[in-house]
Amino acid sequence: MDPTAHRFLGGVITQLILSQFLFVLLVSGETNPVPTGPKNGSVAPVNGGPPPPMPVTVNRTLPQVEPPAASPRFSANPTPDEFFRVRIFEEPLVPIAGVPVLAENAALADALIRYAARRGPDDFSSLTGFLERFPTSPWRASL
Repeated sequence: MDPTAHRFLGGVITQLILSQFLFVLLVSGETNPVPTGPKNGSVAPVNGGPPPPMPVTVNRTLPQVEPPAASPRFSANPTPDEFFRVRIFEEPLVPIAGVPVLAENAALADALIRYAARRGPDDFSSLTGFLERFPTSPWRASL
């Protein structure tokens, strides 16, 4: 017989024997074939059993938090982090390909505040006005 075939058949036979052994263990419900504990079939507790549960006091007081602002708020000199955290659009605002200057950030903050207070859903005049004033702004791609 070819040595490769001999090894293959040996592996198959070994797997069959092991699967039969595991089947017998599972069917019998016995997970530990070596008897332990007292003769009556019960298992003796290890080191006296588990410790008793510790008393728990549930904290049901509500934390004191401020609700999110209804309209966007910015500092006097807004930073890119402030624009990232304000949620006016589905995606955060991130400057792309450059660092915005303070004048751009202040103008964008004003444009976003006016955009959030607009009357109609199709009014983008504050944002387009910002982009016309700063055509090469790093904020352009985010807007």
